[in-house]
Amino acid sequence: MSRAIVFDAYGPPDVLKIIDLDVGVPRREEVKVVVRSAGVQPFDCLFRSGGAGQAGRQTHQHPAVSNPVVNADPVI
Repeated sequence: MSRAIVFDAYGPPDVLKIIDLDVGVPRREEVKVVVRSAGVQPFDCLFRSGGAGQAGRQTHQHPAVSNPVVNADPVI
């Protein structure tokens, strides 16, 4: 069994729930990873509260960059 913190609705920290998950046995092409610690970033709180949609629409360009160049070559 593994434990996970999940939410099914946006809102305050009260929407978070701790659940137990049966992760099963990894298949031949899979590996099982043991997580000993995890972190929470400010964006995680913004996402949980439902504010990430607004943050994703904001654009910012550094004042020193007047004509940004985007490399369209695929990364291999």
